Amino acid sequence: GAAAMPRYEDEVQFGPGPFSQSSRWQFFKQFNTLASQSWYYQNLVRLGEDRPLLRPGQLLRAALGYSRRDAALAKAIRARDD
Repeated sequence: GAAAMPRYEDEVQFGPGPFSQSSRWQFFKQFNTLASQSWYYQNLVRLGEDRPLLRPGQLLRAALGYSRRDAALAKAIRARDD
């Protein structure tokens, strides 16, 4: 049969213990959720651009990259509409 695709769901988190999805601090729970979404979206974009994928531990890089890309796209739309 076909080889299984890598399953990153359990590995995608900002850090262990208090920095993980199971942290007792709400900030880190929310950050992990938003950064995980950014990680998946950034890797979809990178696949489309034939660029190397981010590793599961690169959540901060993914979140910052996603924010920069989103801001640049919004700026381009505003410039087009002016």
